[in-house]
Parts: sequence; C-alpha cells; structure tokens
Amino acid sequence: MEFLIGLILSTFGIAALFYSFGAISAVVYPIIWWGIIFIIDVINFWRWKKSLIHGYTKQFFLLMVPLSTLFWLYYEFVNIAYPQWIYIGIISDISVRVILSVVSFGTVIPIIVEIFWFLNGPFQVLPFSDFNLAVIKKYRPSLIIFGFVFSTLPFYSGYFYLNQLMWLGPFLVFLPFVAGSSESENKDFWWLAVATGLASGLLWEFLNFWAGGKWQYIILPDAPHIFEMPIYGYIGFVPFAFSTIALYLFAKKYLPVHFSIGIFVYALAFFASYIFVSLL
Repeated sequence: MEFLIGLILSTFGIAALFYSFGAISAVVYPIIWWGIIFIIDVINFWRWKKSLIHGYTKQFFLLMVPLSTLFWLYYEFVNIAYPQWIYIGIISDISVRVILSVVSFGTVIPIIVEIFWFLNGPFQVLPFSDFNLAVIKKYRPSLIIFGFVFSTLPFYSGYFYLNQLMWLGPFLVFLPFVAGSSESENKDFWWLAVATGLASGLLWEFLNFWAGGKWQYIILPDAPHIFEMPIYGYIGFVPFAFSTIALYLFAKKYLPVHFSIGIFVYALAFFASYIFVSLL
C-alpha cells in the first residue's frame, strides 16, 4: 500500500510538474517528494528488512517530520538575515503557505536519510576510528562551541564564503553525541554520505527548476549553473547531508517518542512556519 501511494503521488506530481495543472503546479513539490520518500522507504524495507518508516512509524510521523520542518526553517531564518535565495510563484494565502511549509520542509530529513539508508543500509552511529573517537570526546565542548558559532555566522558576518560554514555547524554540535566505533559500520560510510548529499542536491534542484512555486538563488550570478543552483553551491549539500544525518541520529537516540512531545514539536513547527511566511 505504501508503495502504491508513493507511486500515485510521484506520478501525479511529476505530471503536474511538466503540464499545466493550474494552481496545483504551485504546490506540486511536496507531492512529488512524499511520493519519492514512500517509494524509497519500501525499497529500503525490501532490501534491508528495515527502513525509516517501517518499524519506526510512530517516531517518523510524530517526531522526524516536524523536527525536519524546524531544522530547515532554521536555515530559512538564516537566509532572511543573510539572503542567498528567494521564492517566486508561491501562493499568497498565508494559512496555505504555513501548511505547505510544514509539509514541504518536513521532507528534508526523510529525503536524506532514506537515500543514505538505500546506499548504506541501517546505521546507528557516525563511525570513527578509536583514535578519532577519543579526540572527539576530548574536545567535545570545543566542537559544540564551534558548531554554534558556524551555525550563527550569517547573523553577524558579511563574508559569503565564511558564512557557508553554517551548513557544517549542526554536524559539529551533534557529532559528540552520535559518534561511535567504526567497527560496526560500513567502511564506505562517509563516501556514501557524500554521495547522498550530492544526489539529494541534484534531485532537489532538478525538481525545483521545473516547479511553479520555487526558489531562485541570488548568489554567484556569474558562476555556471546547474538548474537554479550555481555549480559551486552543490558542494554545500555534502556538509548539509552530514548535519542532517547527525541530527537524525541525535533525535533517534535522545528524543522520547511520546504523543505529548510530538504535539509540542508540531506546534513549534507550525508557529515557526507562520513567523517565516509572515516575513517573506
């Protein structure tokens, strides 16, 4: 059933993407992505006997989706402080835009984790050698501080390239809490994480390029582009994938799956989305 729902959503979404479906063309992006997520999740379950949704359904819908919304909204607020992209063709109704924000941004963590799961299989920690693990534990406070500094740079720095450290910041914050021994993990873990970031970025930008409501970049206008993204910008998808995977592991390890907590996180997601769309 999940595969069928995913197939229907993605097929309908892709049709609306390339043909005029009226107002639906402006909201087609999350339709396609939820379809893709469901399809990959089923494939992951067939392949690995585990998946992000199967076996973790309550955690996925109760915590990961609203947490994903909040995670990406952080970057949207950063973008308001230090603009790098703008939105065009979006619906004017604020209430609809709030819902679309939650539904769309709620796909960010699932997209990256599902693609990485497909390539790597189930994973529980960020794997490091014993030596590197000891270094991480020793410098835990420094890593967390640097992570917070990197994450907030665009709020007070005017240097474009320096500000791109924001994509790495969350990774450093969560790293000390989710690092583990490399003995139990795939030796190609990090290369597959790099591939996940690049693959996710290309898919995001490909689908965004054809969407009715989409983002456009206002940075590096003279650089060669692949779809809407300046080619150098794809590098940023790699540390972003690292940060997303680290946040996923942190949430899975430390956030209890309780209905009351889920309601609270959803409330935060909708409130933050309202603030965001009000500022656009």
